[in-house]
Amino acid sequence: MKKLNLLDQSSSFKVNDSGTVIPFNAFEDNQPFSVTADDATPVFRIKNEMGFLKSVNATVAVGGYIFQLNTKDLVDLVPGTYQVELAVTDSKTNEEQIFPDTGFCSFNITDSAMTVTGTQIPTMSLDSFKNELQQYVENQATSKLQTIESDFQTYVDNLKDSTVKQAQQASSDAQNAIKTANGAVTTANSSLSTANAASTLASAASSMANQALTKLQQPIGTRNLLLDSRNGKSTPWMYKNTNTDSTLMNCYIGKTNTAWSKAIGAYNVYDLYQRGLYNTTDTYIFSCYAKIDGTIKLRQGDIAFYCTATDSNGKAVDVSNINSDTWTRISMPFKFTNDTPPQNDGSATLRFEPNVSWNGGGSHVGVGTGYLYLACPQLEKGATVSDYHPAPEDDYSMIQQMQSQIAVLTQQIATLQTK
Repeated sequence: MKKLNLLDQSSSFKVNDSGTVIPFNAFEDNQPFSVTADDATPVFRIKNEMGFLKSVNATVAVGGYIFQLNTKDLVDLVPGTYQVELAVTDSKTNEEQIFPDTGFCSFNITDSAMTVTGTQIPTMSLDSFKNELQQYVENQATSKLQTIESDFQTYVDNLKDSTVKQAQQASSDAQNAIKTANGAVTTANSSLSTANAASTLASAASSMANQALTKLQQPIGTRNLLLDSRNGKSTPWMYKNTNTDSTLMNCYIGKTNTAWSKAIGAYNVYDLYQRGLYNTTDTYIFSCYAKIDGTIKLRQGDIAFYCTATDSNGKAVDVSNINSDTWTRISMPFKFTNDTPPQNDGSATLRFEPNVSWNGGGSHVGVGTGYLYLACPQLEKGATVSDYHPAPEDDYSMIQQMQSQIAVLTQQIATLQTK
């Protein structure tokens, strides 16, 4: 079965918006579908209730798993609701696959400020705008000088038969014409200054866009696969973490002193399965930063990794370097053993926890009392731990900020073009 999903948080954009990229991903038999530019040609087909409208080439990103629809290819469409499907043609066999099997994905084009009166203001590049503005200033200056010359000639011609008052009036008209020309130059310079400021804003927005794209294109093998690892309070976490009102690298710090207390949280493996990141072939590694306090005397086996869907469930963590003074990275490599993990029942979760209670009632005599602190959880493909970083999906706000700044820029340029 083939599916097509819209990844963006909003399925709407404004008419004439030519700076937005709408991301989609596709699934075939519940597995993520990907292509490269060499082996296939992806095309979006657009229709509305009247029928087929146009085809638009799709660009691929994130290793071919993301198919992008650029709104610059849709500027000829009017406001309304549209349906889209993805057609992928194999370059060798010329066979075509269409996503989804049934129905379509939908998006909306809404009115913009420039379509309120029923007409659209044509857009131009900043360079064209500056050239046209400079030509306007020159034409205005030439016109005013010609007016001055004409008025002056009239003054000379009429001086023979006119009173002194008529001559003074002609001189006053000439001076007013000069003031008008100077005013036009001042206005032009102000507009050019605003245009330069808009160019600076555009450069900043472009830089932010490149930063966001770099984060989203981070290879899956070196990226954190856990969502909301900073706070641990969203849906993928079976038990929402209890913060200590302290943070480590901008991440929550959870604590507990009993086995399976549900206070530090447990990440639901089914979320990884739903996002196409789960398989029984690759090696994964789960890691956290850890430290202790109180009178605890740790022994091997006092902290363990648990996940019933893996081949490392219940394995002891090396505690030789864990102490109360320094945050220490602990990790556990594993492979998933079930083709389909338990679904949302809490029995297939990723977590570190005490094997015994550290509140004075532990099963190990002399274990002492105190707390285990954990922060910065991370899941990666491969057997090597890399520096902690949140999932790129958690930084999607960067893209939203970029889109907001570009919207401001577009409005400023539209304002300039009406002057």
